[in-house]
Amino acid sequence: MVNTRVRPLDPETLKQRLLDEVTQLPVGHDAALRLLVLFDDPHVSTASVGLVIESDPALTVQVLRTANSPFYGLSRRVGSVRQAITVLGFAMVRSLAAAKIFKLGARDAANIPESFWRHSFTTAAAASVLARPQGMASSDAFSAGLLVDIGAALLRRNDPARYGEVLRLTTRGVSVIDSEREVFGLAHPEVSGFALERLRFPADVATAVAEHHLMPARGSGPLGRTLFLADLLAHELEQTPYEAGATLATGLEWLGIDAAEGARLLDQTRASARKVEPLQSLIATT
Repeated sequence: MVNTRVRPLDPETLKQRLLDEVTQLPVGHDAALRLLVLFDDPHVSTASVGLVIESDPALTVQVLRTANSPFYGLSRRVGSVRQAITVLGFAMVRSLAAAKIFKLGARDAANIPESFWRHSFTTAAAASVLARPQGMASSDAFSAGLLVDIGAALLRRNDPARYGEVLRLTTRGVSVIDSEREVFGLAHPEVSGFALERLRFPADVATAVAEHHLMPARGSGPLGRTLFLADLLAHELEQTPYEAGATLATGLEWLGIDAAEGARLLDQTRASARKVEPLQSLIATT
C-alpha cells in the first residue's frame, strides 16, 4: 500500500456526499435536470425537449452554438432549438445537460483536472471511430466518451487538497486509479458511473463508463469494449500516462486486435480528434 499524508475517506460517506452535490443544484440548473428526467420517457418528443431547453437561456445558447459548430459542417445556420436538437441528437443533448449539472464549463475551470476536456474529447473521438464495427451509432458512442472522466472533476471539486495528493502520488509513478483509491477510497470511473446513474442515464452507459478501465469480460456490451479501447487510444495519441494497468498494446491483445489494425485505429482517432477540436473549444469555454 502507498503511504499518503491523508487518510482515505469512508467510500460510502464520500459517495453520498458526491451524489448530494450532483442532485442539490443551485438555481439555474433545474432545466438541465428536468431534461434528464424527460429522457426517461422512450417516447419523448423533440418538441417537449425543446420547450425545456428554451426555458433556460444559457442552455439554449449552448445548444444552438454547439449545433452551429464547424464540427457538424452544416451549410446553413441553425436558428431554432428544435433544429439544433435534430442536428445534435438526444444523446449529445443529454451530455450537454450533464456537463451543466456537473459544472464543467469555463466558470469552474479551476476545479477541473488538467487536460480534462482534451482527454474527454479525444476519448469521444476514438469512441466514434470504434462504434460502427460494434454495431453502435457513432453519435451515441461519442457522447458517452465525453463523460468517462467526470468523476475526476467531481473528486477534485469536492476536496481540492486531497486531489492534490492524488497528483503528487502520480508524479511518483503511482497510477491515477491507485492514487485516487488510496486517497479517496474511490476512483473516478466508479464515481462517474454512480453519478450518471443518479442522473438517470441509461444503465449501459453508466456501467460502461464505470468499467472503462477494466479489461472487458466476454459478456461485456459493445459500449463497454468501445470506451475501454477508446480511452487507451486517447492516452496513446496524447502521449499521456495510462491511468490503470492496461496499455494500448495489452488492450489490443486482450480484444484480439492485431498491431496493424491498432495502428489504423490510432490514425483514424487522430483524424477524428482534429475534426472535433472546434467543438472542444466551444464546449470547454461555455
